[in-house]
Amino acid sequence: MAIVAAVSDVHSPLYLKQFLSSLGLRFNQAGVLFLAGDMVWKGRVSALKPVLNGVRKVFKGKIIAIFGNEEHDELKDRFLEGYPEVLWLDDSETTLEFRGKTIRVVGTKGTLNQPTSWQDRNIPNIREIYSARVQRIREMLQRKASNSINLLLTHYSPTSLTIEGEDKRAYPVLMDERMEAVIGETKPDLVIHGHSHNSGVLSARIDATRIYNVAFPARKGITMIDI
Repeated sequence: MAIVAAVSDVHSPLYLKQFLSSLGLRFNQAGVLFLAGDMVWKGRVSALKPVLNGVRKVFKGKIIAIFGNEEHDELKDRFLEGYPEVLWLDDSETTLEFRGKTIRVVGTKGTLNQPTSWQDRNIPNIREIYSARVQRIREMLQRKASNSINLLLTHYSPTSLTIEGEDKRAYPVLMDERMEAVIGETKPDLVIHGHSHNSGVLSARIDATRIYNVAFPARKGITMIDI
């Protein structure tokens, strides 16, 4: 089997102990590990090191990550420089091959229906950033290769389907309906996201696209996905 592993929202050191305790031997069956953002708490760059040290005790494969809202924009260079063993995607893409499969990965922090109050106060052009990002992700997903597995890796949820259980009043700052439309239009094979800690529905489909919420507080472990 070709298996990928994925997790988000460890918020190290907040859930670090629980995360490390959850790492089982089956984890080493995965060909790649996707980190879907918010792996550290409030911009603590050094807090990613114990996460990776724990992972490397049982997993030797490729690690691909995106930035969440806790990996603050102004700290991106520090993450890139401090953790060169991780392939960071930021509104960008990569292609990898393992076990006879070719996987094209489009990675992004994602977008929200409505910026948070903090974002509105501190990022004056945040609405324009989100609108431009939606279009960029649409264009990248439209270029999908027919002989590849096409995967979208995003921190913010692109659909309401996998955040059910959250307070509905919070939906606008957890997901973006525009991205749900993009998925319906471009039809990637897989979508992996985080950010929603309290959802009771952790996987869903939009047509043939499989969608997984891999937030650690919701899953209590790493998500293993047979592709």
